[in-house]
Amino acid sequence: MAPADPETPGLGDIIALRNEHLISIANAAGLLMISDERIYQLVRDGLIPKPLRKGLYPLTGVVQGYIKFLKDEQRTSTRVAADSGIKRARELEIMQRVRERSNQLIEGSVAAEALDDVVSVVVTELDGLPARFTRDVKVRKQLQVKIDEVRARIHAVLDEKVLALRAGESALPAESGDDA
Repeated sequence: MAPADPETPGLGDIIALRNEHLISIANAAGLLMISDERIYQLVRDGLIPKPLRKGLYPLTGVVQGYIKFLKDEQRTSTRVAADSGIKRARELEIMQRVRERSNQLIEGSVAAEALDDVVSVVVTELDGLPARFTRDVKVRKQLQVKIDEVRARIHAVLDEKVLALRAGESALPAESGDDA
């Protein structure tokens, strides 16, 4: 075995042993930019092979072990994130089913249909109001103009609520905190 070249900086702790380069813990940690303790942990976990000589580890085994660790850590974090997303989706689905069963949640189309039914009754009643109110044609026309304005506002609000429901938003007004 040839001695390490003292002229080459940083290679003093790397030793050639049967075509296998060995490296100390300190140099391995410096090379990988991790602590000595992390190297020991990777050895305990079986990712880095045990030392071939006292305190000297195979260079390729150290590098490959650390790469395995990084790949496994990335795979684990990706899997944990995916599992977390799946768990959250299941929670939301369960909460939705519970609200449906307790009649706290209805389909948007059912809500829109209910709103439409109520508005239809209101519009029908409003349309008959001028005739019930007076026989004077001029007053009826004035009253009909006001009723048409009310119908237009109702129609605009209904359209806004239906669009909100279809977008998955609340159709209820935001609470202002004034309960007077």
